[in-house]
Amino acid sequence: MFTHDHFGPSTHQQAGLYSTLAVQPRGSSWVDPETGVPFGGRVDGGPTSWRANIITADPNESYREFLFQFADFQQLIRPTRSSRTSLILIAWSRVGKFDAQNVINGPAREEAPLPIAVARLAQCPGGVPLPCPEAIMAKDPGTTVVNYRNEPIVSRVFDPRTGAQALGLRGGLSFVYRSDVLRADARLNVQPAEPAPLTADVRPGDPFTPIMRAYQGDKIKIRAQGGRHRRES
Repeated sequence: MFTHDHFGPSTHQQAGLYSTLAVQPRGSSWVDPETGVPFGGRVDGGPTSWRANIITADPNESYREFLFQFADFQQLIRPTRSSRTSLILIAWSRVGKFDAQNVINGPAREEAPLPIAVARLAQCPGGVPLPCPEAIMAKDPGTTVVNYRNEPIVSRVFDPRTGAQALGLRGGLSFVYRSDVLRADARLNVQPAEPAPLTADVRPGDPFTPIMRAYQGDKIKIRAQGGRHRRES
């Protein structure tokens, strides 16, 4: 079951709440596959995760479950010096001021070459100052959000010095997910310090994104939910 807070389908696309209720077999318990800590024991229903071992009454029916959820058109901004973490933050600051200079794919934009794909306009249509209010959301601003660490392929193969796809292994799509290939953008050559690695036992060469860990012969369920509004594909 999916829920979101799109109060109006064409006017309130970026409020930011997305959640999913995953139903498991009656009498089963759900534990962290790496620590064994049960999920759902707190008064607020937590802790939760994107993966769990589902322990059923019949141990032979137990399985590992992984759940990925996507939703579209969340407004984000690039990190700034004033940001306390390296995470991408929601575009509205604590005092309610819109950061028009650092917003990612805001309403005022036009097509541009890779790696940015879109560029900011200096002002809104008709000369209105930034940011641009939209009575009807027609240009799909913002970006897709996912309950997963994301390292876009275009960023991994891009060479900022040449403005094009990097040469050799750095730009080779066959090696794009390997973390032991030095990227032209040095920021992609280290595991992010915050948040900490989301999966244990990450080996040299493994992606910096989470890994669905399992043993040969395990029963596995993978759920992928596209709780999106206009871009279901």
